Amino acid sequence: VAATRQLERAAIALDVTALAGEQMKLEDTCLAIASELCERLNCTRIAIGIEQKKRIRLVALSNSAWFDK
Repeated sequence: VAATRQLERAAIALDVTALAGEQMKLEDTCLAIASELCERLNCTRIAIGIEQKKRIRLVALSNSAWFDK
């Protein structure tokens, strides 16, 4: 059971890495990753942020084409 779960996680990681490589812009990459992980991990929402000057800048929110900054 543990080995199967580990293989499933590895497959998700590989799929997300491939998905990230298909995008040209950082924001598009983050949105694709967030949405894919949200679906695969059965989450309500996933947010991706980048640390800049000791602050976190929200880059992507799963299943959202845009959001208020």
